[in-house]
Amino acid sequence: MAGAGRQLVVRGPGCPARALLALASAACYGLVDLSGGLLSRRLHFAVVTFLGQVGGLLSAVTAALLASAEPVRPVDAP
Repeated sequence: MAGAGRQLVVRGPGCPARALLALASAACYGLVDLSGGLLSRRLHFAVVTFLGQVGGLLSAVTAALLASAEPVRPVDAP
């Protein structure tokens, strides 16, 4: 399993990991906002939107593979 043994621990209100995650999120949002605006001047808006969605999907899949989590059991599902 990819990412086995790796775990990001975020505990307590003063945890520096929370601030780092917030800064990383803000940086990603700003980068995507800027690049989307620049690309939309040169490409059709549908192409820019599609590229943004593909980038988001790749980021989400990467994060899911790197994060460790407990497996979902049938008893957990509604």
